[in-house]
Amino acid sequence: MISYSVEKEYQGMLDAYEKAGGDRSALISKDVAKLVIHENKVLSADGVTGIKIETKETENGVNIYFLVKEGAKIQRPVHLCFGILPQEGQQEIILKVNAQDNSEVSVIAHCIFPNAVKVIHKMDAEIEIGNNAKFNYTETHYHGDSGGIEVIPK
Repeated sequence: MISYSVEKEYQGMLDAYEKAGGDRSALISKDVAKLVIHENKVLSADGVTGIKIETKETENGVNIYFLVKEGAKIQRPVHLCFGILPQEGQQEIILKVNAQDNSEVSVIAHCIFPNAVKVIHKMDAEIEIGNNAKFNYTETHYHGDSGGIEVIPK
C-alpha cells in the first residue's frame, strides 16, 4: 500500500472530492463544520458553534460522536468526508449522532474512493433525534472508474 503524508492525503481527498463534482471550499472553510477522514486517519475536524465532534482512530477506521446541542440551528450543511485513496483498503466508520431537542442541522456525507479496485467501506450509524429537532442526512459516493468497492451500511 502507498504511504502518503498527511498533507498529501488531505490534498488527495480534496482533489478527489472536486473531481467527483464537489466544491472543495466546503472542506476548507472555517465557517463550515467538517470532518475529513482517509482510511483510519482524521485529516481535518472543525466544528462550529452548536456542534461538538469527537473522534477516535481505530485499527480500520474511526469512531465518531457528533452532537448538535439543544436549540442549535446550524446554518450551513455539515460535511463528513470519508475515503480511501489507494486501490485497496478497508474503512470502518462508527457514527453516533445526537441531535438534541429543538436543534436543526443538515449533514452531507461524501464517500470518496477514486482508485478503488478492492476496497471495503463499512459504516454503522446510530442517530438519536430529540423532540422538535430536525436532522437531514444526504450521502453521496464516488468510486472512480473501476468501482471496485463493497459498501456495507448498517
